[in-house]
Amino acid sequence: MSTIDLISVLSTIFTILSSASAAFVCTAMATKKWREGVLKELNAHSFGAATFDQMAKAWATIFERYFGARFLSARQLVTVPAYTLVVSCVYVGAWLIYNIHGDVVALTKPFSPIMRQALHDFFHEAIFVALVVDFCSISLTRIAIRAGRTKGFLSFRFILFFILAVGAAFFIFTLGLFFLRVADMVRLYMDLAPQDPIPVMPYRPLDGFEVLLNLFNTPSMIHSTSRGVFSTYFIPEPVLFYTAVTGQLSLLFIVASNILARFAAVARQTSVKMLQTAGTPAGAAAGVFASMLLWMLTIVLVFGIVAFHRS
Repeated sequence: MSTIDLISVLSTIFTILSSASAAFVCTAMATKKWREGVLKELNAHSFGAATFDQMAKAWATIFERYFGARFLSARQLVTVPAYTLVVSCVYVGAWLIYNIHGDVVALTKPFSPIMRQALHDFFHEAIFVALVVDFCSISLTRIAIRAGRTKGFLSFRFILFFILAVGAAFFIFTLGLFFLRVADMVRLYMDLAPQDPIPVMPYRPLDGFEVLLNLFNTPSMIHSTSRGVFSTYFIPEPVLFYTAVTGQLSLLFIVASNILARFAAVARQTSVKMLQTAGTPAGAAAGVFASMLLWMLTIVLVFGIVAFHRS
């Protein structure tokens, strides 16, 4: 990083901090009547905190109404498979449209052999992995929601179940992919090269993970046998990955809503505290002192960086 870049970064930081100090000093110099009016407005509004909190609770209620509130709810035997199928069809549809280059007319024509095999393998094999992941995610989400209602949606217990749900979903997903790959490899060797020893495929959940992030990738595996090189694995793994990730959105939405609610509440309380403090001589003195100290430190840092880069 050059000297100019460092000075630019410091200037940005200084501008932000000095603006905050200036706002504090200006508030301190305002009239008492004005500060009391602002305090009254701050105390009268939640500034989105109540809205975000209600959004999280409403989403949790909708989740329980659709999938059932109990761990062994019979309703989920219908709703979870329906949810998995609908989400899978949405992602498969996007993947399909991309691979036919947006040509809607191509949907009425026979697909390529690879695309037909990919669709067949997804809906005959891979979708069951997505179903298991969704059952696990929804069950843990249900437990997390119950913990959130009693202890709070940002409590340690809720966050623990949130992490557990994400970790369990990732483990089941990668284990399911591993099973699909091994099963395909075993079938290939048994059908095409039965005399060859079947290689050992290690379980490495993070290998090739970046490939899954692109929904439109179609990864495959190539096996070299005594009868030649073959590739029979065409499952669209990114589609399966995003189907599994979608199952975590309920918890993510609840967590995000509560974080925003907490942030709005803290910002409101901080604003009230600042107005109350700025109205006192001690608060005004602290603001002026902080501004002058900030100016002096910034000047020293700028000259220090310039001297260091010239030496």
